[in-house]
Amino acid sequence: MNAAWDAGILVASENALPCHDRVTYNKILDRAKPLNDPDGRHFLSFSYLRLNPLLMERQNFMEFERFVKRMHGEGVLDLQV
Repeated sequence: MNAAWDAGILVASENALPCHDRVTYNKILDRAKPLNDPDGRHFLSFSYLRLNPLLMERQNFMEFERFVKRMHGEGVLDLQV
């Protein structure tokens, strides 16, 4: 991704593997910076793949909901889960 950004190429991303936990979501969020980030290195778009029954389990869905809100720039409290 860094090489693409260095060359001025827009970057789209996806989760290639299933993810249902905060640690993995936070790694994605670290890469998906806001459009106004000063270094200009942000995703043009992000596709969430692997919608499955495991994601629909209560705890996993709550983490997914938190992730989506943060991807949209909403402040989310980090309550103990």
